[in-house]
Amino acid sequence: MLIDTRSNADRSYMDAEVLTVQGIARTVRKGKKRDALCRLFVRKHPKLEGFVRAESTAIVEIEIISCLHVTSFQTVTAVSR
Repeated sequence: MLIDTRSNADRSYMDAEVLTVQGIARTVRKGKKRDALCRLFVRKHPKLEGFVRAESTAIVEIEIISCLHVTSFQTVTAVSR
């Protein structure tokens, strides 16, 4: 999974931070765990409740194996378990 802070500004790549998360992804099936994760997500993003609760929406959990954090377009920090 890639998460970044870029905007559409020309120089945003120099100020951006990027986090690459590598691991094992699994779909969370219907049940107590999925319901709890949906409630947590909706508390943070209430306008997305309809999307989160839709039958066609997959909730995915990632067992993190390693992370790469990049700043200033070239400074890299790696963390592994």
